[in-house]
Amino acid sequence: MTEAASPGEPIDVYAERLGMRRFTARSLILSVLLGSHPPRLSVTALIDFCSLFDVAPGTVRTALSRMVAAGELEPDERDDGWYGVTGELLERQRQQDVGRTTPGDDWDGSWWTAIALAESRTIAERRRFRSTMLGAKMGELRPAVWMRPANISGPHPDGALMISLGRPPEGTAPELVERLWDLEALETRARLLLAAIDADADLPHRFIALAACLQYLRTEPQLPRTLAPVGTAEQLRRRYGPAEARFQGDLSAYLRG
Repeated sequence: MTEAASPGEPIDVYAERLGMRRFTARSLILSVLLGSHPPRLSVTALIDFCSLFDVAPGTVRTALSRMVAAGELEPDERDDGWYGVTGELLERQRQQDVGRTTPGDDWDGSWWTAIALAESRTIAERRRFRSTMLGAKMGELRPAVWMRPANISGPHPDGALMISLGRPPEGTAPELVERLWDLEALETRARLLLAAIDADADLPHRFIALAACLQYLRTEPQLPRTLAPVGTAEQLRRRYGPAEARFQGDLSAYLRG
């Protein structure tokens, strides 16, 4: 069983314990923007936020310049000195938002299947396809074949992807779920994150916990209750909203102060 993370741990250790990579100026900027609605903040706010993690202002400004050049951010035309996410990152935020919602119970037993049509793909194309499938909450059956129950919308079709809707043989759904997802690992991490967002901690540790929750909920499969009866992920969804609201209030007070 995963050892419980302590909000008193060093930030890098705490982040790793919650399944996050080491934070850089870029990842801090992206995380705070993707957790904001709309996903835009001023340079001043971003510098002040990153100071919570001992990131120097010059480092933040350099990261912003590089992210604009990479097409990840764009200056806000309405407000000088403000930046917002753009491009594929807007889809990532949409996937996060979908992950926070509770799927309906009206599953009819059908499944989505998504197949990559290209016979040869570059490493970048394979990574992009994998990220798209994970964001659509699909499970990998084989490298080019992904599936999931059709209790939520399927992935967006495009010219490189074939999507079908059908039913597997009767009684095979539980076995398919076991092949596509490690439910025990998902449950263990959900419990860890649930404890993390409920913990009494400072702003940096609370931010890490919320960012880890969003990362988890973006790809957590939102299975029908008949296939995933435990439901700790659903508890995490319900508790995330109040925890985020408290954090945003405290962060706003810090930025104003």
